[in-house]
Amino acid sequence: MAIGPLFAWLRPAMIVGNLSVASIPLARTALDEEAQSVPGADLTSANRGFKRAAMALLPSGLGLGLIGAWIPW
Repeated sequence: MAIGPLFAWLRPAMIVGNLSVASIPLARTALDEEAQSVPGADLTSANRGFKRAAMALLPSGLGLGLIGAWIPW
């Protein structure tokens, strides 16, 4: 019952974490410098990937959570 919501909210939590770190100017600068050597590692690309994964995992994770809550154990 708890595993479904865990998978459902893992990716949105990563997006919020990325945006929280990006709001600190020194951290954003350091992360941007690190991301220059790795293609697709910048903030926008990372959040886009997390969004794609969340679009697949959020409905299925919530569905599993509802099924787990509905089944009498």
